[in-house]
Amino acid sequence: MQHPLHVHAPHPPAPHGPHGAPVIAHINHNTRHGRNCNGNDTSHSYPQAVPHSSLPKHIPIPPIPRDGDVLFELIMFVFSAICCALQFLIIYRSVFWLPYSFTNFALNVQMIDIHLLIFIGVILMRRLIYTMIARVGQAYLSSVLWPAARKVLQVIMLLWVGAVILICLYNIMHTHPIVKLFYLCYPLSLYFILFGLTVGPFFDLAVFPISDLDQKCSTLLSFDGSPLHNCSTSPEAIREEVDVLKSDINNRMKQVLFNSVFSAYYAGFIPCCFATTMMYYETYWATFHILWLWLGSFVMYLTHCFPVRYCDVMHRCALHLGRWHRLIMPHSNVNWTGNKLWPNESVVKHYDKLYQALNTTNAAEPGNQVHNRFYDLFQNPTRIYLVVLSMHMLMILIQLVQLATAQEWYQSVSMASLLFFNYYTLYKLLRDVLISHRVYKAEHIVKDRDNS
Repeated sequence: MQHPLHVHAPHPPAPHGPHGAPVIAHINHNTRHGRNCNGNDTSHSYPQAVPHSSLPKHIPIPPIPRDGDVLFELIMFVFSAICCALQFLIIYRSVFWLPYSFTNFALNVQMIDIHLLIFIGVILMRRLIYTMIARVGQAYLSSVLWPAARKVLQVIMLLWVGAVILICLYNIMHTHPIVKLFYLCYPLSLYFILFGLTVGPFFDLAVFPISDLDQKCSTLLSFDGSPLHNCSTSPEAIREEVDVLKSDINNRMKQVLFNSVFSAYYAGFIPCCFATTMMYYETYWATFHILWLWLGSFVMYLTHCFPVRYCDVMHRCALHLGRWHRLIMPHSNVNWTGNKLWPNESVVKHYDKLYQALNTTNAAEPGNQVHNRFYDLFQNPTRIYLVVLSMHMLMILIQLVQLATAQEWYQSVSMASLLFFNYYTLYKLLRDVLISHRVYKAEHIVKDRDNS
């Protein structure tokens, strides 16, 4: 069965040549009427069709192992829970080795509010429990029944989480000032700003709020919500695909930002916020712990939500989309039209401004900043991975320096635990960079060979 992305609205009839043969209008800036970019007079040339061989050629991405949803949620929960425990260790550490110490544990457990621990634990494990139940439901329910069952599961999970949170808040209210209860509920306002009054994104990374664009293009996505690329020769279909991918990218980035901040807030900041006034802890070290927790979570969510195969879909679409470069010329009588694929080095006029095509095929609208950013970002996704890899390696380097200069035992334990998880993310980033670099380098060689 053909994917819905292959089905498009009827195209307007293409212009016909003198003998009735359909052609696609393309303009070569070296031979068109008027003046070229050097100001020299040139003669007019008729539109020429783009041969099929000049369309972008894609090299498939080899199979890359990727963490499943349940495994990823388990890793994120363990990472957040350990970071939360380390923050409590930084705040409530004890001197258990002294002969007259009142505790035999490294942590003053009796000073930690048990209801606060339950609150944080439920918040951090909500997606893990939901994902495990959802995978069982997907295995035993048909694709027709699963969408309705997923909504029921989300409502049940919301009621359970809400009930536990209300019970914890009621008990916390008796031992802490009322104003601190607002600290616990503050991230919910951020959630409503990003996702609106929807339940799905709170439990599932792959569920996004439905907007007008999503409703219009929902049939262009696969069953699991992942977009697919269509090597279309229709400029309208290419621009429509860009709109779908742009919406999906924005939704995934919202999930990455929200969940990374969410984990750092509840696992790092809340323990400091609810620390008793009689406790003295190093604010400098606790602040850095929150920072490393947020950056580590951000990169882990980023590598999971934007794998190599996903970015390759954006890359293929960007090659079909193309890009236009602004020119300064006296005049031009060739207007850009949205129902044509323009070849490389074409010069057109759009809103009284001149643009030159920079790619093999160009379906983008000249001067459209969304199209320009999309092409610049995904023309070569390796650059994106290199930026993330550089940021992650810099973070690891700073953590190694802090580990080497740590003077207290809890500081060494904290840095060593963070580095353990960051090394795993570093391995995945290095693997993705090497694979994407070799694939797109080979693709560039094939492109140069075809052009020559």
